[in-house]
Amino acid sequence: MTTIVDQVERAIVFIHKRYPAHDVYLLGHSAGGHLAAQMLTVDWATKHGCAQLRGALRGCIAVSGLFDLAPVQRSYANAALNLTDAEVARLSPINRIADITTHSDAPVCFHVAPLVYHHRRCDDDLEGETRVGRRG
Repeated sequence: MTTIVDQVERAIVFIHKRYPAHDVYLLGHSAGGHLAAQMLTVDWATKHGCAQLRGALRGCIAVSGLFDLAPVQRSYANAALNLTDAEVARLSPINRIADITTHSDAPVCFHVAPLVYHHRRCDDDLEGETRVGRRG
C-alpha cells in the first residue's frame, strides 16, 4: 500500500510540474477515494520539494473511500496487501485529519455513508470465518 500511495504522490508531482499553470482536482471512488483523501495529508514542500502544489490542489471528492484501513487489515484482502499496523496508522486518512487541515487548502467532499456498511461487512465476514474455523 505504501508503494501505491508513493506512486500516486509522484504522479501528481509529475503532472503539476509538467502543467504548472493548471489546478489539480482529486476524485476517487472506493480505493481511489482512499488515495484521493490520502493525497490531502501530504506535506508537498517537505516530501517532494513542491510547495506550490498545495495551492494548486483546488478540490477533492472522495466517494465511498476506505478512509480507515483497520477493517481492511482484518479482512481477507490483507493477504495480498500485507498491511502493517504502522501502515494502517499512517495510511488511514481518518487518522490524519490534522494533516489534511495543515497541508491542504482544498475544499473537500467525503462521502462516507457506505463506510459504516463496509466496517459492518468486514466484521461480519471475520465473524463468519471464525465460526467456520478459517480464522483463529
